[in-house]
Amino acid sequence: GMAFLYFKRPSCYICKYKAENKDFGLQADLIIGDFHGVSKKSREYNPWGVSQGSILTEKGKSLVSFIGKGYDLIEIPYRHIKDTNRGLFMPIPERGNRKKFISDYLHHSLHSACHSPMVQFTNKYVKIKDQLLRIRNVDKLPQKIFARIHSIFLK
Repeated sequence: GMAFLYFKRPSCYICKYKAENKDFGLQADLIIGDFHGVSKKSREYNPWGVSQGSILTEKGKSLVSFIGKGYDLIEIPYRHIKDTNRGLFMPIPERGNRKKFISDYLHHSLHSACHSPMVQFTNKYVKIKDQLLRIRNVDKLPQKIFARIHSIFLK
């Protein structure tokens, strides 16, 4: 949930071990995690959760061959993974109001931290910004229009 956005280690904000990084790259045979790109309308959707596995090496491919019949394996286009799981490709920036969130958590409760007005505002801003970026990437919104919309939300 929301706490994961704020409780990352500071080193995560500058991590170089990302896909497509020629100098460091991902140091694994197989990566398994939440499939952030699935929606209720997707054929892959399952109300109990959907995981994503990214095979990075031949060894990873052989490990996947051991998966039993209780799992559905569906190939997802690379572009879709890249568009919806940006943490695999770039460090996720430090969340605004992180110190406030942690302070509220330590002095009050997780519930208090998640419902702080400043944290709520930051989360809404980030959500709108992410939606604008998706629109820009998917529909190729002209740069000038995107810059104007983006500057409105920065004020």
